[in-house]
Amino acid sequence: MDVYLYDTLSGGAGYADLAGRNIAEILDDVQKLLEDCPSQCERSCESCLRHYHNQHLKERLDRRVAAQLLRYARFGEIPAEDTTRKQAADLAALRRLLELDGFRCTAEAGLIPVLVEKGGKRVAVGIKSGLLDETWQGHSLQRGGTVPIQILNDFILRRNLPDEHQLIRERFGE
Repeated sequence: MDVYLYDTLSGGAGYADLAGRNIAEILDDVQKLLEDCPSQCERSCESCLRHYHNQHLKERLDRRVAAQLLRYARFGEIPAEDTTRKQAADLAALRRLLELDGFRCTAEAGLIPVLVEKGGKRVAVGIKSGLLDETWQGHSLQRGGTVPIQILNDFILRRNLPDEHQLIRERFGE
C-alpha cells in the first residue's frame, strides 16, 4: 500500500512529516476505531467515519468493510468467514421474507446458516465479505456439500435486501 501525505498550507506546517513518522501508530488507532466504534454503530456514525465533508456518502460508508480493507492493505489478511451462527443472524431478515413467500427456512447448526426449501428444491445460503470477488471459492459451504449453494455479498445484503430476496426466489424459478 502506498500512502501519500502532504500539507495543504503554503510552505507546509509539518503535519505530513509528523504523520509519516507515526503512520503505524495512526493506522493502529484507525483500525481500532473502525472495529470498535465508541458508539457501537451498525455501519457508520460521527464517532467513526462520518464528517461534514463526506455527508453525501453516508449511505455508502461501512466501518466493517473499511476495517477489512485496512487489514488487507496493511497485513494482506483476506476477510475471514463469519461463524455459521453470525451468518444466520445476518440472514434473519431475508429468512423472514422468504418464509412469508411460503419457503421453509431452517439452519443446520455449525454447517449451514440458512437452508431454503420449497417444492422439493433446496438451496444452502451463506454470506461472504463484500470485498471478496464473486469467484472466491473459500466459503465453507463450497467444500463438498450435495445441496446447491448461494453465497451472498454481506454489503449488498445490508443495503439491498429486496434484490437478494429476489435472487433466492429465482433459484426456485419464481
